[in-house]
Amino acid sequence: MSNQHEAKARKWFDVWADSWTFRRLGPWLRYVQRQVLDRIDWSEATAVLDVACGSGWATMEAARAMPATDDGVVCGCDLSTGMLARRTSGQEGDAEARFAAASAQALPFHTDSFDIVFCTAAFHHFAAPLEALHELKRVLRAGGTLLLADSCRDQSLGANVWDRLHRWFEPGHVKYYSRDELVELVGAAGFSNLEVTKLVPPFWQTKKLSRHVVLFRATS
Repeated sequence: MSNQHEAKARKWFDVWADSWTFRRLGPWLRYVQRQVLDRIDWSEATAVLDVACGSGWATMEAARAMPATDDGVVCGCDLSTGMLARRTSGQEGDAEARFAAASAQALPFHTDSFDIVFCTAAFHHFAAPLEALHELKRVLRAGGTLLLADSCRDQSLGANVWDRLHRWFEPGHVKYYSRDELVELVGAAGFSNLEVTKLVPPFWQTKKLSRHVVLFRATS
């Protein structure tokens, strides 16, 4: 079932990557990604992974924020090659960022490879959420940080409505989880020191109403 879902989702996102609706989502998505990036201690970061990176904006920003060292690395991975193809537009010169086409449920990285792993506005697409969280924990070093931001259906009316609609017309959508469901999943995957923060993106900046987001920060 998971493989069938990913095949459908990949086709959907390959097409959606070039759509007007994806571009329109940009201001809201970048607000959320900026909130995540601002919570990273860049003085301590040496290896960072952006899971389900989409067109790679946050991955590139992470590469710019990473201190200039010989061993620093920033990676982005996404299921959709169509999404990854968009990263080249106007973003030359960020050789520090590396990209791979991969499922969040089967990451092509060695165990204990990263000290920071983040995932923004994408967890609701994962057909096997606990399996994905186990993969995120596997590639994190002991004491590493997970930053997971996504809409929760019980945190705003808009998220609840969109959850129901997306299940009908978006092949890549699985479900928006409730806050407590995500807390339980993160704990079940073996993460600790969980901190939960609700983000309320301002309309004047994102042009989106009722698209509240919950940010989960935990330790591997």
